[in-house]
Amino acid sequence: MGTEDLLEEAKFELLAGRYENAEKFLMKVLEQEPKNIDALFSLGVLYEITHRDSKALECFNKVLEISPDHKEAREHAENLSEL
Repeated sequence: MGTEDLLEEAKFELLAGRYENAEKFLMKVLEQEPKNIDALFSLGVLYEITHRDSKALECFNKVLEISPDHKEAREHAENLSEL
């Protein structure tokens, strides 16, 4: 399964609330493409939803290292930094 298919499956699982499955798909994407912005951002959202804030912040910061203008990642990172 290619990274796009894995990412699509991950987002479906995330929206369905099956976080463990979503995390597995996202990790597979990142094994193949460690700098995949969509996977990193989605993993950050997943970690935020599941109250793993330090891991979420780490993901959002990685997104910002790769793409400093990523507005959503910046907003999430700022919100988590305020906690």
